[in-house]
Amino acid sequence: MIGETDTMEKFWLFVLRTDHIPGVAANIAVAFSRRGIQIDSICAEGDLAAAESTTPALVSVTFAASTPRMEIIRRKLERLEVVRSLKVWNCDSDPALKKRVEDYVSGRQTLLGDLMSAHPPFKTTVRQG
Repeated sequence: MIGETDTMEKFWLFVLRTDHIPGVAANIAVAFSRRGIQIDSICAEGDLAAAESTTPALVSVTFAASTPRMEIIRRKLERLEVVRSLKVWNCDSDPALKKRVEDYVSGRQTLLGDLMSAHPPFKTTVRQG
């Protein structure tokens, strides 16, 4: 049985390591849209000089959802062929993390790597091979 805290919406951050090819952000957005989850922010960071599938990019996505709905979208994104890894942060679990994510999204903090190294993710998945 799902508890009350499981059905309450939380603020989440996903960071996906993906192939750096056209359409990745669109595929991610479609996955959210088909599950009725509103994206608060989506940002892709890649090497513009080396735009090819062997060059990885980071895509960050923030959104609000219950834990069960977050798990549904997490599993869907993990199955996308272009997703190499996915890290999950529950931003409501740590006020300092939530503030840093809000600053990142609003452009006041520019380094996603700094945010990721300062706060351990809630979950991490990595595709083998």
